[in-house]
Amino acid sequence: MGKAFLSSIPKYDGFCCIPEHLDYQQIVRGFYNIYNEIPFSPSSENENFKNEIPFSLNFVKHIFGEQLELGLDYLKILLQFPTQILPILCLVSKERATGKINVHQMVERNFRVKYDLHQRRFIRKSI
Repeated sequence: MGKAFLSSIPKYDGFCCIPEHLDYQQIVRGFYNIYNEIPFSPSSENENFKNEIPFSLNFVKHIFGEQLELGLDYLKILLQFPTQILPILCLVSKERATGKINVHQMVERNFRVKYDLHQRRFIRKSI
């Protein structure tokens, strides 16, 4: 039974980290992908998205204000092209409780990455 069990365990050439949200693959060319799949399935239907995510959309409107389209584009690029280098998003306000940390948490939760504020780098978030 021991040898039979061991032969049933998948074998890989190694590990890789391939960020992909829309066409996620756990195995990439014989390598085990340590990047985590996002916890939701994006919908391509544009008609009802405003009705389906009113809280999220209002939150993004609150954060980006007049630059809402820029904020939505930024989030769309994060979803569709996760390896694309983007400008650093700096949210600045003298006021407290404006939602700055909530944006950080939203990106962290939805894209399964964690930004290490002390070392200024993204790290893979374990499940």
